[in-house]
Amino acid sequence: MNFKSVKFKINILPLFVIFLLILSISLTSGQIVRSRMIAQMENDGYNLANQIAEQIQSNARSMEIINGNVEGKIKEVAGLIINNKKLINNQYLENIARSLNVDEINVVDNTGKIVYSNLKENIGYVYDEKHAAQKLLKGEVNELMEEIRKSTVNDNYYKYGYVKTPEGGFIQIGLLATTVQKLFEDISYQKLIDTIAIKKGVVYALIMDNRAKVLASSDKEEIGQVLTDTGSQTAAVKGMPYASTYFDEKTNKTVYDVLVPLFVNGKHIGAVDIGLSMDEVNSTVKNTVILIILIGLVGFITVGIILHIISSRVVQAVHLTAKHIENISKGDFTLEIPEKYLKMQDEFGNIMAALEKVKDNFRSITLNLRESSNTLFSNAESLSAASQEMAASTGEVAKTIQEVANGASQQAQDMQEVVGSLENISKNMGRLSDLVKSIRESSKTAEEKATNGKDSLKALYGAFDEIRTSFTNVLNKISNLTQSLLQISEINEVITGISQQTNLLALNAAIEAARAGEVGRGFAVVASEIRKLAEESKVSSDRIKKLIETIKGETGEVYETTENTGKMVTQQLSVADHVVKSLDEIIDSVNNMIPLIDNAYLTMDEVMKMKDEVLTRAESVSSVIQETSASAEEISASAQELSASTEEIAASAQTLTTIAKEISESMQRFKV
Repeated sequence: MNFKSVKFKINILPLFVIFLLILSISLTSGQIVRSRMIAQMENDGYNLANQIAEQIQSNARSMEIINGNVEGKIKEVAGLIINNKKLINNQYLENIARSLNVDEINVVDNTGKIVYSNLKENIGYVYDEKHAAQKLLKGEVNELMEEIRKSTVNDNYYKYGYVKTPEGGFIQIGLLATTVQKLFEDISYQKLIDTIAIKKGVVYALIMDNRAKVLASSDKEEIGQVLTDTGSQTAAVKGMPYASTYFDEKTNKTVYDVLVPLFVNGKHIGAVDIGLSMDEVNSTVKNTVILIILIGLVGFITVGIILHIISSRVVQAVHLTAKHIENISKGDFTLEIPEKYLKMQDEFGNIMAALEKVKDNFRSITLNLRESSNTLFSNAESLSAASQEMAASTGEVAKTIQEVANGASQQAQDMQEVVGSLENISKNMGRLSDLVKSIRESSKTAEEKATNGKDSLKALYGAFDEIRTSFTNVLNKISNLTQSLLQISEINEVITGISQQTNLLALNAAIEAARAGEVGRGFAVVASEIRKLAEESKVSSDRIKKLIETIKGETGEVYETTENTGKMVTQQLSVADHVVKSLDEIIDSVNNMIPLIDNAYLTMDEVMKMKDEVLTRAESVSSVIQETSASAEEISASAQELSASTEEIAASAQTLTTIAKEISESMQRFKV
């Protein structure tokens, strides 16, 4: 297939454009349908999640109301019993339990022992220290309500509450709450999630708290896990709604994930997460694209057939036109265009008529050109011979002048390079002179700073030595302090023994005074005061002992720290001594360099004076050579212009001769 042919362009190119258009429409339509369905899915997901959130809030309020009613009944029964405390006995409690439909009533004294109960087996039971009711006995709370819990002997659930009595004990009330527990389970998070998860199009559903910990999920393995993905953190932790599309590896499906923050009584408690299946969206998009492609394919085939019919007729006419144009291009004006094509009423008929006129005009022009080309060829040969002789003469003159100009120009260029090199040398020598001067000044400064540094290090060395002496004194004083503390500790032990002996003597005196009766009463008072003083002395002695132990521990730490610091100071003294010796060597080296640098500086000063004179003379010579070169260049330029003009004339004449010859030969090819 010829990709450049008219038939290809008429048939294939429009079909290719139509194919691209159909493909674009299919993809665009599919994308639009997908976007709108995802938007609708997002809206439905948010609505469903919001419904779940509203249901959870409603359930929470219902649970609060039910729980409040149960706890209210517990408080009312306990209040009734407290208000009738004079009537309290086991039979009274049994009557109250039957009449008010209460399962268990226990009256507990301030020691935690059940003294009355409607259940005889409970009487005498003592609540241990780990029991929650101890908070009432200790006065921490006045009432306490437990969560509903399952019985250890049957499958029933009970709700227990405790109300404190004025005597320091409490009343325990137990109600059968199996029905309430069943209701709580029916409206629990997990039950609600299980109901949502079985709906069509829902891949998964879960509820998490405000730390992104899963509380309930259609996938039981996720319960208790803390989710760290962006959506869970955004909705559960930050309290903002979130939606995204991702591939769920567990179900092997593309899922649209919708998360809505969960609020109960205005408090953010977590989030609801629902995963909606994208299967319906993908199926709808696929069917839409297939339908558009099928419709486009029908149109594609129809347009292809129409284009084929039109292109066949057009190509036939184009081939005929190309054949006649080819004959004209070969110079054959003798062939005639068939009459039927000249009578065509479309654009191709107009082309054939125009082509006939072109053929006639070319025949007339060809005859005239034959005569003119012969005359032109004869004149061009004469002009070419004369111009070639003139061009040869001017070329030799221009060549000679150019050689002179080139020599002068080369001398000027060489001299200019010499001057430039001298200027660079002058600049570098100036920089070198400044550098030597700077080195000379820096050497002197370095000597001064090294001397100052040496003096400073010697002063620092002396200060370190004083510090080392001070640390030694501190260590000696700390050691003396430790010995003093040991003596104080021994004295304190003696005081403790005396106070214990005094306390014992005072106790004996009090016993003797008690035996003496009324006579020894005054002595008993004195013995009691002595015993108190002895006990206070013992307490003070114990405090002094603890304080001494604390001071001994801290003194030991201070001693160890001081000893380590003293070692570090000794090391610093060694380093400082080494630095002083190094500075002495640096000062000696700098003192040896200074005379050498001074000699170099004086030598550079003499060289700088001589280079200025050399540079001035070189610039004068360069100026004279440049003037000579400029004059030679002007003469050479004029000669070259003359030579170029002559050569152009000769070339033009030669070209004219060639063209005239070619025209004459070309005219011989035309058939008129």
